[in-house]
Amino acid sequence: MILKNDFIEKIWNILVFCIGFFNVLVVSTLSHFSLVHSINNLLRIAFIGISFFFIITMRNKIKIWTILFLLFMIVLLSTYFSNSNIFIMPFFFIFALINRDIKPTMRSLIIGISSASILVVSLALLNIIPNYSFVLNGRLRSGLGFLRSTSLSGLMLGVVCGFLYISKNITFKIIFFILLTNFFIFLATDGRASFASIFVVVVGCFFFDKFKEKKMLNRLLTFFSITTLLIGIIASIFVASNFSSYPFLQNLNEMTSGRFSWWYTYLLNYDVKLFGQPIIRVTTTAVRQDPSLHMMILDNGYLSLLLENGLLMFITIINAFFLLIIYFSKNKNLTGLFILIIHFINLIVENGSLSYSRNMLLFCISTVITEKNSAKDESEIFIRKKTEIGGTIENVIN
Repeated sequence: MILKNDFIEKIWNILVFCIGFFNVLVVSTLSHFSLVHSINNLLRIAFIGISFFFIITMRNKIKIWTILFLLFMIVLLSTYFSNSNIFIMPFFFIFALINRDIKPTMRSLIIGISSASILVVSLALLNIIPNYSFVLNGRLRSGLGFLRSTSLSGLMLGVVCGFLYISKNITFKIIFFILLTNFFIFLATDGRASFASIFVVVVGCFFFDKFKEKKMLNRLLTFFSITTLLIGIIASIFVASNFSSYPFLQNLNEMTSGRFSWWYTYLLNYDVKLFGQPIIRVTTTAVRQDPSLHMMILDNGYLSLLLENGLLMFITIINAFFLLIIYFSKNKNLTGLFILIIHFINLIVENGSLSYSRNMLLFCISTVITEKNSAKDESEIFIRKKTEIGGTIENVIN
């Protein structure tokens, strides 16, 4: 049942827009202003408050609250032990969207992120805000107003994937505009992983949109999504564990901007713990402030989950991914399956796909929970009606 409180829904959508907008500003050079962080924190508090309203007014409380309590404890423990709050917002997003249509929320978030990104890039090109340049492995990268050169391309990947998922008709003009924008961003930022991901996901979704009813494609994408997820996990752990033992991995290290050596270093210095642990990262911002430092980032979503957020959170998120695969496969949603595959591949070289702003398909978990509860309710109603009919027939006979 979709909630129909129009006023609350409008407030929610405006708030989600603002969340998306300021989520971009805090990773831009505008974050130097303390006011940006203050407004962002106030928006998050308001968001959590209205999320509680949706949670406490939902139907089937007893069934859902058990899941909610268990997941909240996992998120809370992981956040406490790791000092990473990456899963706080997705938790409230997912549970606030149970029994509701997720598409208006995704649309508001997309508009908010896009608007802020255009604003930041425009201010940077006009030299109103700092536009940092980065040199990595001999290549010059521009931040276009962001603190990291890959931030803009990562945000664009999230926006494009979200748009393709909620879009009813993917036209050639839209495809051309996205690819052209992607190309210009790549020229400035040299974000190769996101550039390739956007290109493949746009072309792939355009193709699969024309063959929605093909059962064979659905089976094929389901198989590839499961395989890609498992290979991503296994490959990440293998490379991090055996980097020093295999020369070919060391040769490939430069192609990945040094990521393999970073994975190896992190796995060497941190053990896998149940609830996670704080991970030290040397970001481009830290290097800019102290040139004697060497950049080192755990740019792997699977390893980041395992080492920073803990084994319990790792199992929870991987199970959530499998639930999404089953959901999209069951509904023959080729676009959803293909976007998942792209995110699973992207998680090997980045951890951005763990963020709700870069992987809006996480919201679909709320739809999975809604459908499971609806199925249980329908089953109980059917059994109850069957019992009542049986009793009526028996009374008539007697």
